Amino acid sequence: MGVLRPGKAGRELDEELRSHLEMAEEEYRRRGVSPNEARDKALRDFGGVTQVRETVRMREGFPFVENLRRDVGYALRQMRKSPGFAAVVIITLTLGIGANATVFSVLNAVLLRPLEFLNANRLVQILSVKHGNRIGPSPLDMRDFAAQNHTFEKMAVYDQWRKNVSVSAEGADAEEIVVGQTPAEFFEALGVEPVLGRLFTAQEGEPGRNHVALITAGFWRSHYQRDPRVLGRTLTINDLAYTIVGVVPGTIPGWLHAAQVQPPVFEPFLPYDTVWDEQSRSGRNYGAIGLLKPGVRRSEAQADLERIAANLAAAHPVDRGLGVALEPLAEMRSEDLKPLLFLLMGAVGLILLIACSNLAALLLARNTARAREFAMRKALGAGRAALVRQVLAETLMLSLAGSGCGLTMAWGTTRALRMSDPGHLPQLMDLTVDWRVALFTLAAGLGTCLFFGMAPALVSTRVDAAGVLKEGGHT
Repeated sequence: MGVLRPGKAGRELDEELRSHLEMAEEEYRRRGVSPNEARDKALRDFGGVTQVRETVRMREGFPFVENLRRDVGYALRQMRKSPGFAAVVIITLTLGIGANATVFSVLNAVLLRPLEFLNANRLVQILSVKHGNRIGPSPLDMRDFAAQNHTFEKMAVYDQWRKNVSVSAEGADAEEIVVGQTPAEFFEALGVEPVLGRLFTAQEGEPGRNHVALITAGFWRSHYQRDPRVLGRTLTINDLAYTIVGVVPGTIPGWLHAAQVQPPVFEPFLPYDTVWDEQSRSGRNYGAIGLLKPGVRRSEAQADLERIAANLAAAHPVDRGLGVALEPLAEMRSEDLKPLLFLLMGAVGLILLIACSNLAALLLARNTARAREFAMRKALGAGRAALVRQVLAETLMLSLAGSGCGLTMAWGTTRALRMSDPGHLPQLMDLTVDWRVALFTLAAGLGTCLFFGMAPALVSTRVDAAGVLKEGGHT
């Protein structure tokens, strides 16, 4: 209770101590001792009111919490006493920690954060391998893979093209945008549910029945003002009329597509009539994804497709020497960005280390000027551990303030990056400051506290109390 109500608990303890002293004084006065001498004898018998007060407080409360409360309060008073020094430290930490948090936000969006698809851990990218080069498979290979495998729940081959799209039936005011060409299995594998209407059906991938379209929620908002009557309206794509059958959420990332752009419009996969002709088996570099069956390991699916690939190579000369590779879909998101991100992380980490070294020197110089304060506290009974703890508490308050400002800086920077049209880096569209970034920022703040605070704390508290106080004795 003393920790929760230190003021009331302290008053109650002082009243109890006063009562004991008065009883001891009264006993001496009954023995014939003078009032002044009785007071002195009672105090000597008691052993020091301050020491007794501290001993009782530590026994009845929580020493660690009580000491922490005192140290933090003293640290805040020191910050108010030296606002210029505090501002320099906080600004330096804000820049260093904020830069690290910003780069970590990118790393988090590209490498650490789980994909937002349903059953994301079962999604893989399917690639063809020839002479060590990895390329997308052909639609005919994917058709045979889908028909003969035993390990996949869904498979989909897809593509995208830049086409002229108009929201009017007459094709007026057409704009060139990326149009995704996807079968029904594409959305089913990703677990995408329509916001409005329905998805494609398998029959709509056949010639003559493929003039239907899906639009994203963003395209629906910007071109149709979220009109619920959009279903059934005509969309003109390359002078051909398409009927809008559904609206899909904007959760299909641009990095899934070779154009590195999220298509705002989708049509069934049928890029040209001869795509399913056997002579087109060598036409590769299409996108391909698959959803593994529950409980199936990627190595098992790899062996399954290699078996089919060997059969295809025996039946079709164009497939000879062609292998197959499976990668987790999350690897498709990071692609070639890993080395760059780790290089950036190392660079900003080095900047933070340099900043911490400078702050350590600044803190050491400041603590040297406080040598008399430390000597006085040591002479009054404070141990070296208490002095180190006090200096670290001051450093901790500065680090936490810098971490908070750095997190705010990271939030603003990531928001600006997300809104500045990242071009061919659609991964930046997913930038956000989540709990991982906040935890990293807190860890960075605690790490910098120890890095630039521990050495000055150990050095500056190693003082000769008698020597320092003698030097200033005439002042």
